[in-house]
Amino acid sequence: MHNYFLEKISCIAGFVCETPIPKAKRIGIGKFNETQALETKCAEACRSNYPAKKRVYPAACCEVFPKLVLVIIPVILVTFLTLSITVQAVEKSVGKAKSPMRVAVISFQPLIPREEQENTVICPVCGIGSSSGKILKGSEKIVEEIFIDKLHELKEVELIPSDKVQGIYNRIASESLKEPVLNIYKKVGNELGADVLAVGYVYRYAERVGYKYSSEHPASVIFEIHLIRTIDGGIIWRGYFDKTQKSLMEDVFQISSFFKGGGQWITARQLAEQGMNKIFETFPGLEH
Repeated sequence: MHNYFLEKISCIAGFVCETPIPKAKRIGIGKFNETQALETKCAEACRSNYPAKKRVYPAACCEVFPKLVLVIIPVILVTFLTLSITVQAVEKSVGKAKSPMRVAVISFQPLIPREEQENTVICPVCGIGSSSGKILKGSEKIVEEIFIDKLHELKEVELIPSDKVQGIYNRIASESLKEPVLNIYKKVGNELGADVLAVGYVYRYAERVGYKYSSEHPASVIFEIHLIRTIDGGIIWRGYFDKTQKSLMEDVFQISSFFKGGGQWITARQLAEQGMNKIFETFPGLEH
């Protein structure tokens, strides 16, 4: 069966390449029985059995071949272009399908200045000094909660459960009392399998005294947050916020922030939320 088809194909090829159809018949002039011509010429081509190097390809073959090329080459080009676009799309989708960044949030801590420091505190992570003040009890939990709520808005973040994080941190911290704090955080991150650790400190959290439209003492908040890379203990981001609400009479330049609070004296939590929104404007490379 295989040889049979090869013979038939050879006959047709010999007919097309060696015996051109007269021009008048190719353009449709006069009567021409194509079936009889095909059978006759095919048989003649098979019987002739000329050596390949002596064959001469007449005008008919030269007319057919360019037409085939004009059809086949565009098809090949379109096919390769389609494959190229498909491969690029697959590579792009694979690049986008990144695993989420695993974040461990260490419980935020209030930081009170020592006697010799007066109203200044030193950040345990970066060593930068900051002013401090009264810290309302439990305020570090409020700031931490606001921070975690902002993390939940990010599409590429996976939060490690807080109870697991704090349990491992407490154990490692008690075992490594004399080690630098960044070394402790690095150990905690490695044991948790976290990509980064978030560490926060509250330096001042004073609640508003008075009412919305009349206040004896405005709200005042200072906090600082760091992102620490687990692999090497490097600080990749620092968010710092320090603000005490003032009236427009005291500071006309903060008119926009004053009216963000509805033109009222806001609470310390509302002020902390404004501050968190502000520092997240520089949060590193994550899609909201």
